[in-house]
Amino acid sequence: MQDVPVPEIGPNDVLIKIRKTAISRDDEELELGVRCMAAGIYDDQGRLVAGLSVSAPADRLEESWLDRVKETAARISAALGHAIPT
Repeated sequence: MQDVPVPEIGPNDVLIKIRKTAISRDDEELELGVRCMAAGIYDDQGRLVAGLSVSAPADRLEESWLDRVKETAARISAALGHAIPT
């Protein structure tokens, strides 16, 4: 088998993706059998100040939960004065 170089994905690449999508996922990378999804919470200045996450056994976590996590994080952000630019 021939060695093929694999591009490295560093922490900064992951952070850039998270900032663009405003969500993050852990698909058993940290703990085998556990998955997680998260959304950012922003303050009135648009700064990321916290995160809201849900973790569950991998076979029980449902993708449909992501919309609920994002909606809840958006409501918390709005309570902190965050306004989505129009």
